[in-house]
This record gives sequence, structure tokens and C-alpha cells, in this order.
Amino acid sequence: MRRPPDLIIGPAHDPQTLRWHLFRWRGWQLALHKWLRSDDDRALHDHVSWNVSVLLSGRYVEVFSHLWEPRRAKTRWPLIPYFRKAETPHRVELISNKPVWTIWFRGPPRRSWFFHCRQGMKHWKDYVKERDYSAPGSVSSVGKGCDD
Repeated sequence: MRRPPDLIIGPAHDPQTLRWHLFRWRGWQLALHKWLRSDDDRALHDHVSWNVSVLLSGRYVEVFSHLWEPRRAKTRWPLIPYFRKAETPHRVELISNKPVWTIWFRGPPRRSWFFHCRQGMKHWKDYVKERDYSAPGSVSSVGKGCDD
């Protein structure tokens, strides 16, 4: 992608995921993601609406269990659409150190989103340090996480 990402997920100096918005209208969103490393394993997260991921290159494992639970996970393969409900807690684990490219389509927001900590669900505003979509290159970085 030739233009800078619209959102950098993770610290700007060591990003986890780069997101480019391809289409946004009335809450609908189509985005291109470049996964550089796995989601933080401290907590699963959910989303504001149903969403569909299609891997364009590489593979990853989608994990549906916390570290303190028996592992439930599925390997995700390129070019197959994977649907998830807004309330489905999950995280992404890269299989190799190579970037994984995905297209992500999300419906209009209908709820807030949360991280699922051992102590219970934590609103994203209380989990991340900052998040701002006002300009390309905005950053969403981990804050205190599950710690109170």
C-alpha cells in the first residue's frame, strides 16, 4: 500500500497491525490489514458489530479461549471468508514471522466492544492507552490492559 495506514494498532515504533480504510459509510467499514505480529495474549477482544475476515496471504490461528482455559482455536486459510458475531471473543496468533494481509468487512456498530479479562469484561476505553481516527497514522496502543 502506497499511502500511510489510517490506523496503527500497537505502539507506533513496533506495530501489531496496520489498517487502511478502503470504504466507510454510515458505520459500514471495509479495511485492509497488514498483520505484523500476533494480538496481545493478555485478553481476548470482541467487536462493535458482526464482521468477516478474508486472508489474502499467509495463515493465522484464531484463538477463542483464554490462557487459563483449555485451548480452542482454528487455523484460518487464505481466500476463505470467516464470519464472526460481534460478541465472539477472540484473538489472532500469527503462525510465522511473515506479515499476513487480510480484508476485513464490518457491519454498522450496534454495541461497544470489550476485552475479556480474567476479572470480567473491560471496556476498550479502559484497556487501551489511546485511540484516535482523526488523521492517517493514528495510533491505538495498549494501556493498562486488564490491570486495574
